[in-house]
Amino acid sequence: MSARTAFWAPVHRIMGRVAPGSGAAAQPPLVAPSVDCAGAGTQDARWPWNSGSTASSPEAVGWYQTGVHPVLDVVPATATTTSLAAAQVPVAATPLTLVSSSGAGIVVSNAAWVAMPSGNTIASGSLFVDSVPVYQKFGVTSGEAGNTWFYDAATMLSRCVRIHSVGDDSNATFTVAGYDIYGYPLTATVTGATAGNDAVTLKAFKVITSITPAGTLSGSNVSAGLVDTIGLPLYAAGASSLWGFWNNLIITGAGTFTAGVTTNPSTALLGDVRGTYVLGSASDASKRLTLYQRPSLANMIAAGINAGMFGVTQV
Repeated sequence: MSARTAFWAPVHRIMGRVAPGSGAAAQPPLVAPSVDCAGAGTQDARWPWNSGSTASSPEAVGWYQTGVHPVLDVVPATATTTSLAAAQVPVAATPLTLVSSSGAGIVVSNAAWVAMPSGNTIASGSLFVDSVPVYQKFGVTSGEAGNTWFYDAATMLSRCVRIHSVGDDSNATFTVAGYDIYGYPLTATVTGATAGNDAVTLKAFKVITSITPAGTLSGSNVSAGLVDTIGLPLYAAGASSLWGFWNNLIITGAGTFTAGVTTNPSTALLGDVRGTYVLGSASDASKRLTLYQRPSLANMIAAGINAGMFGVTQV
């Protein structure tokens, strides 16, 4: 159902006013920001608003626009080769033993977590990158429906995973399974590295639940950790759709951007469906990343509103 209301004057959206002298305690508990699906627009007022709407005549016409969104505001932990799994001799078809306690940029959850908007429940004991996502809630009262939740940019960090090989594991593969920042299942398969090197996933994970080797392994130790490749919360086809700061410096010209993969359906061998960004210098648990993105009308035209904003379906 669509509805439009025409006003001659600019619209100032405010909550209902409280009585003079009533104080902050009288503020309605359901006050919340307004949310516009798929962005907003600037009307071209030269087209009469009451001209009707048909296949060849719009009810309104104008320029599409949507502001930049602060999608990440985080201090990434130092990337290590053992934050996910300590050194161990892998066995084909047997998942690696993952860490059981929090540390080095990994939080081992102590309770089940329901992810938005997937609605999937992530089991207690899962490994979260940086933090368990938090939703900032507005309009919430006991027993009330109709409240609004917002993603918290301080808790939405995701990173690519690396498997470090002591021996030559180039005849083996490793499949990482888990979830993205929105709670959708995610898998990435990489070919093992040569001796002393890392195999790195092309996809960024928020949650890691298993890492499983396959093929011919060297018989030497492997370990697993994170790298300084950050997952983007919104789909990006080009670097011009994001901007921000790393270690108090504008990221323009620094770091490496990779566009989201649009192949649909995706596979475990392809890149991240929203895109990734490699930090311009090594993380050290003190440098702050503040990243802004804006959705693209061209992407939404090409792929549809949801895929154009959040990428094709994860695999």
